Amino acid sequence: MELRELDKHRLKAFQLISEERDRQISLDKKWTTEDYKLVVLGEEYGELCWAVQENFNELEEATHVAAVATHIIEDILKEYEPPTERV
Repeated sequence: MELRELDKHRLKAFQLISEERDRQISLDKKWTTEDYKLVVLGEEYGELCWAVQENFNELEEATHVAAVATHIIEDILKEYEPPTERV
């Protein structure tokens, strides 16, 4: 597979993840603790395992797993982001 083909698939994957994150945000779920996010991630991972085994809805479930993991990464990055200076 050519690099351009890989780039196309990667961009599509990131687009799907971003759309799912937007959907999650629109649901206004307050995932206030890291523990709860890990519970959701585990639940989504379980659904992905089932989807792969049943050969049904793998893309959607993989996107959910990636979006929840992205949420966790976003929160970690916020913790390490230096405060912006106000002028």
